[in-house]
Formats: sequence, structure tokens, C-alpha cells
Amino acid sequence: MRCRVAGALFVAVLASGCGDARLDHARDQASSSPTPVATEKEREYVGFRPQFSMEGGNVVMPLTFVDGSVATVVADPDLGLQDMTVSIYTAGGLGGVDRTMNFRYGEPAGFAHEGPLETYEGYNGRPVEVWKGTPGDWECPNLVFRFEDWYVGVRTCQRELSTHEKELWARSLRGDVTKEEFLVLSAEPPLTLQETGGHDGPELILGMDRANWVEFEPGKCDPGKIPDEGDVRTTSDGTRVSFSQLGNGDNSFDYDWLVTWCEDGLMTVQIDHAYKQFAEAAAEGLRLRDVVLTE
Repeated sequence: MRCRVAGALFVAVLASGCGDARLDHARDQASSSPTPVATEKEREYVGFRPQFSMEGGNVVMPLTFVDGSVATVVADPDLGLQDMTVSIYTAGGLGGVDRTMNFRYGEPAGFAHEGPLETYEGYNGRPVEVWKGTPGDWECPNLVFRFEDWYVGVRTCQRELSTHEKELWARSLRGDVTKEEFLVLSAEPPLTLQETGGHDGPELILGMDRANWVEFEPGKCDPGKIPDEGDVRTTSDGTRVSFSQLGNGDNSFDYDWLVTWCEDGLMTVQIDHAYKQFAEAAAEGLRLRDVVLTE
């Protein structure tokens, strides 16, 4: 799993190494310039909510990861996953994975605030622009791609990208949007994207605000080798789950629980920044099925 870093859920992609109400855009807007429709001060960023159905009293939510892996979440509706929004964590680089990306759905709030500063030609002639982020937050300029309603920002600072490297990123990164509106990325050499099961993703996070995040990391795992901080429990269906509490462990809200388990040897599930009641309910009431990893 990626590093645990405190902060807003929708700041989904953090500094390299450590570590979105849907808008009815017409399809012909997919190739237009990624000019932001509003600033964060003018409009609250809401995010992408996955489609779901009800089955036997449970929420059933198919997920597609940015690497193309798929899974279906089956969860107790009391957990509230049907009200949560998606964040994405992944990385890429020219010849090696060394740079994280930022993702927004509907509008590029935050990382496309002032610009465009530069424009490059992307795949199929789509413009890819450099934008400066909001003061004091996303000031590092991002190379901003638009794939239908999804925006992807690639940080150009921290080992600053040269003009030639920006050109390579612009023409090499590609994105497709599924009928359920999930974004799937691909790349042409020399651009490399994080492979399934890597340290820097690809990860999908469901959550609201700053608590009770549900993180899914596709990749082979061993149900018998979960982290052991002295509190490993076995749920009613036989799943071994690791529980730990970070921080001082004695606050009155019983907050900041970290819970981890492995689903069918194919995906790690982690409940992060959680209240104890949510953590325990998720360990019992959230499971995956139909997991298919991208090779």
C-alpha cells in the first residue's frame, strides 16, 4: 500500500515516493482544451460516484482500475460506499516509474488554476496544457490531459521536466473511459506506467471527507501474511484481518484505525483513517468478487 499521509481525500496523489455531481459534457468536448470551468473557490468539487445496484440487501459496485483490472465490491449498505467518491493513485515515468499523477472528474479543480502556460500536442492531436495550481496548495505546474470527463495532471516540478520530456509525456499518455465512466490509462514508449501490484499503485480509494477511507490495491497477496501489529482477528467467514491504531491510541473518538486483509489472493483491502466502529464493520461487511488482474 502507499504511504499513509494525512490530508483531504481528494488530494489523491501525493509527492512522488510517498507517498470526482457528474457533469453532462458532450462527447465532442473530449478533444477540447482542458480549460477549467470554475475555480475551487467558485464551486465545490464533488467527484465521481461509481454506479451500484442492490443484491440480497447488499450494495454491489463494479470497479475498474486505472490499469484495467476489475473487481466487484459487495458491501453492507450501512457502510455507505454508495455515497462515496473515487480517488486514484498511480504513477509513471519516462523509462521508469518516478512521478505520481493527480486526477479529477468533471473539472480540473485545484491543479489547473492559472494558465495555460504552455501547450503541447497529445495523442490524436489533443492539446495537453501546462497549468499552475492554486496558491499555497497545488502551485507546482501540472501537465494537464483531458479524457472525456476525467482530467489527469502530471507534476512538472520535483526533478523538473524539460520541454522535451513534456512533449514525450503529452504524446505518449493515452486514456479510455469505460461505459461506467472509469478511466483506464495506457502508454506508448518511452512512457512507462506503474504495473499492477506496484508500490505506487494503481490504487482506487473510496471515501468521503477525511475519515473512513476504503483502499483497494490490485495485485497478488497472501491471506496468511497480512501485517501483524499484535491484533489479527478472524471474521465470521474465516478472513484473517489485521487491526492497528495509529497516533496516541487513546483519543475519545477512537479514531485512526488501520485495517488490512487480502481478498482471494488477488487484492489487498485497507481501511484507513477510520473510526473503530467503521473499521470493524468493514472487516465483516465488505468483500470482493469477480477480481481480474491486468497482467
